[in-house]
Amino acid sequence: MRAAVMVRRGSMVAGVALLAMGVAVSGCGILPQQGVVARPLTVLPSPKTQQITTVAVQQGPVINSLQVAGQIQPNQQALLYFVYKNGGKIKTLNMKNGDMVAKGQVLATLDPGNLPFQISQQQLTITQDQLHISDLANGLTLHPPTSAADAAARNSQLQQAQVQMKQHQLDLENLQIQLGQLQVRAPYAGKIDKMSKHIGDWANAYAPIAQISDTSDVHFVAKLDPATVTEVSPGQSVVLGLASDSQHKYTTTVNSVQVPTDAAAAIAKANDGFGGLTAPQVTLDIPTGYRQKADDIGGAFTAIITVDQRSNVLYLPNSGGIVTSFQGLNSVNLDVNGHIVQRKVTLGLQGNKYVEVTAGLQAGDMVVQP
Repeated sequence: MRAAVMVRRGSMVAGVALLAMGVAVSGCGILPQQGVVARPLTVLPSPKTQQITTVAVQQGPVINSLQVAGQIQPNQQALLYFVYKNGGKIKTLNMKNGDMVAKGQVLATLDPGNLPFQISQQQLTITQDQLHISDLANGLTLHPPTSAADAAARNSQLQQAQVQMKQHQLDLENLQIQLGQLQVRAPYAGKIDKMSKHIGDWANAYAPIAQISDTSDVHFVAKLDPATVTEVSPGQSVVLGLASDSQHKYTTTVNSVQVPTDAAAAIAKANDGFGGLTAPQVTLDIPTGYRQKADDIGGAFTAIITVDQRSNVLYLPNSGGIVTSFQGLNSVNLDVNGHIVQRKVTLGLQGNKYVEVTAGLQAGDMVVQP
């Protein structure tokens, strides 16, 4: 029994030795065949230490501002039109878009037809009336009435002549009014735009042919996004730049904020914006140092309105997800002597570039950026 066992063990040892020799001879194992150069083993680099970026908590101002685009508009505008009830063809146009005109200047006329002739005829009739009245009055002086009845008749004749002349004078005034209605005059000194008619066109009564803007008094107006209307209020500071002079900046303040009702906005849109607001807008005070020029009417500008600000407060950049929120709580990760520590923080004003930190951090703390 023991001898048999020993033989089996010897066989196992011999088998293992033969297997090792076979692998070595065949070259298919760990060792290369004769004449084949072994390739070196590839060594993977060890993982690098994770690099983190930090930003320091700083102290200074935090500003929340709003940028708007606007236009320099006149405080007074008027539509230009003829009031002659019958209308007519335009005979003259003494204006074009962009023209500067004087108060009272005749800007357009309608073809008067035979109206000037009627006026001349009426003036001649009045002259004849005056001569007739003069003859009657002289007759009373040179040839006094011979009786009471004669005196009454001649006085009646004189009065009738005077009444007739008065009627002719009223007729003349009416014709002259009509002639005036064939003209369009500038109601004040200003700038012409939105012309819609040419010489020879028919113009109906009260149909606009152009618009005039008073250049002596302007205001700065910008449209507001309805979502930001509540952020803007009178007295807020503004930095303004004109499109015509982008190198120079002006300072001013918000004068007023206007928000039209839905009905008023619809009416204004139907009238191409004339006489009403189509959207919320902000009006600014005249900028400090601004010198008005007639060509400024209709000019564009951009304005940065400071809607809120804090002075000398702690702040962090308002970007990059530095502050995380969970269940209404804000926190940041701090680098404290090479260790990352989470810290709860309380935030204040959300500015355009920075966010105010009111609690949880100190100036100089190094906050980890994600």
